[in-house]
Formats: sequence, structure tokens, C-alpha cells
Amino acid sequence: MVFALEDWLIALVSLASGLLGGAFVFVVREGLMYPRRLRERRGRAIVERKLEKLYNPLYTLVKYAESVSENKKPALTFLAYGMSHEEIIEGQKRFDSMILNYAYLAEDDLHQILPRIICAGFYKEENKETMERTVQLIISGYETLRKEYYRLMAE
Repeated sequence: MVFALEDWLIALVSLASGLLGGAFVFVVREGLMYPRRLRERRGRAIVERKLEKLYNPLYTLVKYAESVSENKKPALTFLAYGMSHEEIIEGQKRFDSMILNYAYLAEDDLHQILPRIICAGFYKEENKETMERTVQLIISGYETLRKEYYRLMAE
């Protein structure tokens, strides 16, 4: 069984057109998918940053205050039992620094409240009414971002 040159040319043209068609489809598909993947990566990075720099530290402080309070009610504090005066000052500085550096990552409602609690402002009488709202916003924001984070990681 000898193949003629014509048969070889037909086979070669068929192979080349199949490869070129596949490459074209691949390039077009990747070109269309790249912006979507880029948006997803950026979205995931934003969610991670919000959790890491703002919501997780605030949520941890809220849950700590809840665990040590007598009524087991969530609250916000940078104080821990048994802290020395220097540790209290350092804790307040870290707390204030976190808010000053990362408040821009907060959702709008929380973003408006955070400046009021700098320098232990949540202990001031005029801010006590907003403290429950602040704690609710921290908890709901943390839970929402955590769900979003795991959803994005599953994709």
C-alpha cells in the first residue's frame, strides 16, 4: 500500500488546519478569560488584605472581650487582664495604628465609625451608643469576608 503524494499533502493540510484551528480557539478563549481571571485574583487579594489587616484583628479583639466578660456579650477592647501600664499603652498604640493604617479597608458603615474610637474613644460616654453597632459591623463584616474568601478559594 503506497500512498501518493496527493494523499500525503491532504493529510498534512488536514493536520495543519486542525492544529491552527485548535491554537486559534485556545488563544481566543485565553484572551477572553484573562481579564476575568485577573479580576478574580485582584478580588481575592482585596478580600485577603481586608481580613488580614483589619477584620481578623478586630474580630479577635471582639471575641476576646466576649470570652472574658461576665455577661459573655461581644465588645471591643485592646485591654487584657493582667497587662502592665506599658502593655496597655503599647496595646492602644497598636490598636490605633491598625485603625489609622487600614480603616480604608472597612465597609462604609464601619469606616465612618472607626475614627471615633481612636485613642480608646470607645470608652467615651458619647461613643457608647455606637459601640454595639461597631461590634455588629465588625462581626458581620468578618463573617461575610470569610465566606467570600472561601468561595473564591474554591473557584
